[in-house]
Parts: sequence; C-alpha cells; structure tokens
Amino acid sequence: MRTRSKTYLFFNFALAALVGLAAALPVQVPADDTDIYLGSTTKIGSIQPNVLFVLDTSGSMSNTDGTDPAVTRLDRMKEALHAILDLATNINVGLMRFHRRGGPVLYPVSDIDADVCTVEGGCPDLVPDSDPVPDPDPDPDPDPGPVLTGNQNRTSFISTNDDDGFEDSIGKVSLVDLRLHVGEVDGSGATEVLVSVRITDDDDDAEEDVSDGNMYRDSSDLELSYDGSDDQITGLRFASVQVPKGATIVTAEIVFEVDQIKGGEDVSLDLDIWGESAAGGRGAFTNTDYDISSRPRTSTVANWNDVANPNVDDDLVTSDISAVVQEIVDHASWSQNQAMVFMVQRDAGDTGNGNRTVESHDGESSAAAELRIRYLQGGSTSIYRIGLRYQGVDVPHGSTITYAELDFVSGNANSEVTKARVYGEDVDDAAAFVSGNTSDFSTRAKTAPVDWNPTSTPALATWTGPDENHKTPDIKAIVQAIVNRSGWCGGNDMAFFVEVDSSAIPASLGKRSAYSYNQDSTLAPVLRFSFDADNPQPGATGCGVGSTVIATPQSSSDDAEESAGGSVSTGSSDLELVQESSTQTIGIRFPDLGIPKGATIVSADITFTADETDSGATSLTFRGELTGDAATFTSSSNDISGRSKTTASVVWDAASTPAMVAWNNTGDQFTTPSLASVVQEIVNQSAWAYGNSMAIIITGTGKRVAESQDGSALDA
Repeated sequence: MRTRSKTYLFFNFALAALVGLAAALPVQVPADDTDIYLGSTTKIGSIQPNVLFVLDTSGSMSNTDGTDPAVTRLDRMKEALHAILDLATNINVGLMRFHRRGGPVLYPVSDIDADVCTVEGGCPDLVPDSDPVPDPDPDPDPDPGPVLTGNQNRTSFISTNDDDGFEDSIGKVSLVDLRLHVGEVDGSGATEVLVSVRITDDDDDAEEDVSDGNMYRDSSDLELSYDGSDDQITGLRFASVQVPKGATIVTAEIVFEVDQIKGGEDVSLDLDIWGESAAGGRGAFTNTDYDISSRPRTSTVANWNDVANPNVDDDLVTSDISAVVQEIVDHASWSQNQAMVFMVQRDAGDTGNGNRTVESHDGESSAAAELRIRYLQGGSTSIYRIGLRYQGVDVPHGSTITYAELDFVSGNANSEVTKARVYGEDVDDAAAFVSGNTSDFSTRAKTAPVDWNPTSTPALATWTGPDENHKTPDIKAIVQAIVNRSGWCGGNDMAFFVEVDSSAIPASLGKRSAYSYNQDSTLAPVLRFSFDADNPQPGATGCGVGSTVIATPQSSSDDAEESAGGSVSTGSSDLELVQESSTQTIGIRFPDLGIPKGATIVSADITFTADETDSGATSLTFRGELTGDAATFTSSSNDISGRSKTTASVVWDAASTPAMVAWNNTGDQFTTPSLASVVQEIVNQSAWAYGNSMAIIITGTGKRVAESQDGSALDA
C-alpha cells in the first residue's frame, strides 16, 4: 500500500498587491534517508497515530550550517516543521522543546484537527468557531484541507536578535542585551557601559568542600554544587573590574559554559550567590581550608532558582545579580579596577542532589566563567522602553481581530509597582530597528495605547523570579488599527512598544525585566492573536502573503464520469481519462478552496495516481466550470458537459511540459501542466469568494486510468 500517493489539486497564488512572487513558492525541505509518513494513515476504528515532535532549541541551534550565514539551524527546523504540519492529517500531534533535560511539552499530543483553545484551555478570550479549524502550526501556510473560516489563532515570534531591545531616557537603543527593561532604572542615563570580565588565572576559580573546608583550585571543571557525595561552595574571582565607585548597576550576571553531563542535571537545583564584601581582601584563592566560606559576604544575596540544564558547550547564565554588585560598588572601599569575588552555594531550602558541571579556567581557559555588568554612571534616573518587531505577521488586510496579547518570560524578580502602556507602531510595514543614539523607539508613530498596570486584566503584578510567564491585557485594538491601515498586507511586519505610563511619573516607575532573543530565542516575547475569517472589517481587501493551497475531492460525488450519451456516474472505482466504452467527459470538484477573489495565480496543477498501466497516445484538455461556487456532481444527464466552461484551456499531451508519458506502474503519480490560466479565470469572477469550490472538466482522446475518490479516498 502506498501511504503517500494522493491525487490533489495544487494551487500556488499571490495577491496582485504583492510586488514579488517568491513568497508564494512552495517550501523545499532538504532530507537525507529519513522518510516521515503523515496524513495518509488508515484509522483503526477511532484510533489515530500519536506523533510527538521533540524540537532542539538549545543554544547550538542558533549556529548556521554554512550554506547561508543568515539562516540558523533553528530557522531550518521551523521551516521543515511547517512543511510537515501543513500536510499532516488523521494524526495526533504534539510539540516538545528539548532545551533542558526533561522539559517542557509546548503542545500536548492531540488531534491535529482540534481547536487550540479546546486542547490547551486557558484562553477564554479566544472563542472557537462552531466549526473550528485547526492551526497548531505557529506560522502556517493555508491548510490543505479545511477552508480558512471561523476564529483563526496565530502566533508570531521574534526572529532575529535585532528585533527586540530597549531604549533609555536619552534615546540610546540597545539590541544586544540579554534582558529587556521597561520602567525606571537608577542612573544618569547619560552614559551606559557594558563591562565583561573573564576569569584569567587558575587560582581565580575554586571549590570548597562544605563538610571539611578542603580547597580544590586545580579542578578541570566546577560542580555547581554537588560533587559525588559532597556539597560544595564555588568561588569565582574576576580581576580588574572596570566599574566606577557608586555607578548605578542596571544588570549583572555570570555566564558559564557547560562542560559535561555527569548526573544530577535532571534534578531541580536552587542556588544562592553572594559577593565578597568590598571590605574583604578579594585576593586569589589559596589552599587554606574554608578560604571561600570564611570571606566576608555581602548582605545581599541573589537567588538563582530552578537552574537551567543546557547541553554541553551551551551557555548557563545566572539570574540577575545586579543587587549584589550594587552593594559592592557602593561600599566606601570600592574603587574602579579592583577585583570582584562571588560565592555560589546550594540554597538552604534545596535538599536534593542536583548538579550542573561547568568549565573551569584549568579545564578550558577560553570558556572560563565571565562576569557581565551593565551600568549607568551618576545618580539620576533613566526610564526604559521596550521595542518588539515581528516579521511576516500572517493576518490578511481588514481581518476582524478577536484577541491579541504579548507574552513575556521574566528575566529576574521585580516587585516595584509599575504602570506601563503597550503601543503598536502605526505604519503599514514596520522597519528594522536602528541601534545607537537614534531615539528610534520613541520617535516612531504609535497607535492608541493599552494600559498594563496593577489593576488591568491580567495585572502587571509582582514578578517573583525568573522564568515566569507574564502576558499583557488584550491588545486587539492595537492590532486591529494596524491591519485596518490601507497599506497593510498579510506578511508585513508589526512593531510594539512597552513603556511607562507618562501619567504615572514620577510615581509607579518600577522596573520589569524580561528575557530577550539574545538571551534565548525560545524565551523571547511572543505575539499571539486571533481573527474572525468570516466577518472582515468594512473595506477589507484581504491582502495577504503568497500562499499554497492543496485540495482533494472530499466526497463520492466530487469526481464523476459522463459517457458520450450523457449518462453520469459518480460511483466509479476509477476515472478513465477519457476512453472507456465511449469517449468520456470527466469532472473533478475541489471544495472549500482558501483562495481570495482576484488572487494572482502563480501556478496550479493536478496530480493523479495511476490505477492501471497505459501507454497509448493520449491528449487531455482541461477547462474549469465558469461559476463562482461549483456544485458537486449529480447523476443528472449531461451534468458535467452541460456546465458553463472557462474560455481558458490547457492541453496535456506528448508535446506539453510536463509531457503526457506512459503510465507504466500503478501507484505512480503524474502531474499536469500548469492550469493557472484556467484557475485565474475562475477566481476573477465577481461571484468567487474565499472558501468556494471549483470544478475542473476534462475532455480529449486516448486513455489513462487514475484513482477516484470511491476507489481509494486516500489516493483520490
């Protein structure tokens, strides 16, 4: 049994408003010797195959494979997954992210034709259609079967490290930080400096056995914080830290590189990080017992809870330790160019044996721990705003937006009262952000805002720690304003800004910090929205991205044969094209096509599956039924030949491209020349509408026998 053979009509179209047609071309997915068979399975009763896609989203996926420096491994994985899900039917499918051992399932294994909100719940604002259409794919092409109707759910992701960032009070835009900040950050705002210091000496990282104080300064790695049966304290010394006394610390973190997987990585781990007080000597570590734990500690401690578990060679980044660094540089004895020392120890409430093994200076000096500090000089304040840009947002012009939100993952704990507002950029197509002293975020045209504060729903409440999910209130009014613009077209880019509510100044200026694309592309802010495909806004053009539609006959009466005498059969086990006992006329109907009226058809063809072998000379002529919505075929006399036909026609014979060739093997597939002119004439009619049905009528001479819907629904 051939599990991938299928007779289908393949459309490739783009709206006339598009300048180029490249976006409409079908995705080509490279493969080696691995085949994945989806969408043609036979159910056993009501049982469908379960398929869980495990997606590698570790740091190595941001690398490129050498063929295109602008395309990452993650980009290629998304492209392949889109192509697979677009064609998959009759399966249960789920998505899981492989970023740290054991976690997490992003979408539970469920029927691919089920509504997202029904499966996941928790989205009461997304109201499913009474005949819901599935869309588990974050950024899909139109599905090959169901028409785009009802409430459609979409998700857009930050796609490059230049598409999110923040701007400070003096207009300096940063697109390289690991965190995105909104609200008030102490500092002058006049000078922002990033300091990066790596451990440079074997005696500047060390481990201390908690039970007996023994010191280890020559280990090839550092265990955080359990080595075999012994708990440890890890000491880290960063020489010559170029941060002035009294500087205002914006962010601070330590970046490790994972050395190996030893065991214990799959166990939850909570750590605490102290600094050595500036009153201490802060010298290199020695062999003296308890040389780490005996040093004077800062009164401030940074909690590093639920420590991540990246793959070998990936970065492991601490929680924000800016409060610890702030205490050090505020001390009377601190001066620029001194050393900073930090102590990492298991939190007292963590009774497990979790462990993370990272590189030491002895093991690999170029991968030793790195301290990163961003500070602002002075004592005034700087107010930050966040900018987010989403490329290729898949919503047609004038669609009725039913819900929208921005989702953030917290980068650290923030409890100050904060009142923020969300704006959209009020343009047809958001341009790329520009870094530097550009005031790029603050000077762009903006929509009316949506308030996000302690009294909104959901509220901008306390962020109790890193890795929490936080969503804005409904911003559908913002998205609606953008897609209603006369120049909007599906596939354009959208930008959003989150900034302090000016009416709350100087009160309610607390800070919130979220992960950026630079920190982890999978944790960057996400745009989620839904729209009603059945009820567009007045004046909607439906302008959207170039799309590919694949359709098949859906019922017994969607393909039929008419004899020379006019008798019509809708129940044949195959389709004789066109010679049987007489020369026949063939009709094939493709229902529910997601093609807008007036779309520019780039290509269209029909692929048949051979039911018998035939090699004689054959010439077939294809026309369309000239109607806005083709009815299914009936047994009424001349129901195929009597239908009104398009002026446009296409011949498939030995001289065409592709040529009509011998069908030497049953089960083989054969594709017609392009029928674009025929389809174009149909969709240009005033009565044509998105979701209508189309019939193709075939006449000619000779014989080829193809599968029918009655003979094999999977191959029709």
